[in-house]
Amino acid sequence: MAESLEPGSARPLGSGHESAAPWGMYRCAGDDQWVAITCRDDVDWAALVSTIGDGDASLDLPTRKARAAELDELIGGWTATLDKHEVVARCQAGGVPAGAVMTGVELAVDAQLVARGFPVEIDQPEIGPMILEGPAYLARHLP
Repeated sequence: MAESLEPGSARPLGSGHESAAPWGMYRCAGDDQWVAITCRDDVDWAALVSTIGDGDASLDLPTRKARAAELDELIGGWTATLDKHEVVARCQAGGVPAGAVMTGVELAVDAQLVARGFPVEIDQPEIGPMILEGPAYLARHLP
């Protein structure tokens, strides 16, 4: 809608969000290890500052968006020192939405996904057992 009112106003956001910040992907310790961390509001931001032990918890959304690169550097400096699962555990314990970016192998053995029946093993003729992605959601009660 914004683009129709003001041509040229809609721009790609990358991994950002138009009404929340910070909101992105951050490198962790190890080879190509990442986490997603999102601050939906001021409460999430204050919790992240507390979790990291650095930053200004009083920054409002417009200020956080204006200083996005600086905040991404602050958060990325913290995440780079930790295993992605440790980052997620610390963030979630503090009330900050976060999730690890998982490889195909990690998805296949993740306890939560296995419990939900997401990885499905099939016996592929001439190849042998293969693990494939199953249903992304369960819908037992839909007609």
